[in-house]
Amino acid sequence: MSRLPKSRWVERTKQTMLFLAVVVCHFAAACIVSIVVGFVPEGMIGERLYAGTVLQPFFPFIACVAALLGFLVARFWPDGRAHWAWIPGLLWFAFGIYFDVLAGGGWRTASWGHQTPPFRYVLDNLLTSRCGDTECLYELLYTAPFVSSITYSLASWMTLKFTRASGKRNEQLPQPQ
Repeated sequence: MSRLPKSRWVERTKQTMLFLAVVVCHFAAACIVSIVVGFVPEGMIGERLYAGTVLQPFFPFIACVAALLGFLVARFWPDGRAHWAWIPGLLWFAFGIYFDVLAGGGWRTASWGHQTPPFRYVLDNLLTSRCGDTECLYELLYTAPFVSSITYSLASWMTLKFTRASGKRNEQLPQPQ
């Protein structure tokens, strides 16, 4: 088993910490900007278009703003770390599930005071339009960041993939003299 010299270990640790910090910054920027910018059209237009449908808990206007932001970031700052922003979003969503049910001891059915089983309660409050127990606040706090981080990551990944592919195609074409 080979061991890294201390200086290389320290350097790799610094690189890893920088990578994680940048990914968390991408996640925070995607969530904050998309929720702040997309909240107004979500409330004004989205409420009329898809209230009570399967689209409501996934905040389509906020997701579109996040996708546009992911495209712009990848286009003008072609950094491969932007498409990893979905991981903190997933962790935040998992914390939302924990906070919603497990922190209150909800999986122990003897102490569960709601009419629905715990799994259905989580589904209703985070992923469906039947979120009346929490006034849909958990959807805004946990589902919206998760959805915006996924669309941000996907848009940045696709932008980087297609701009690199088009760059390779352009290099293969004969250049005019």
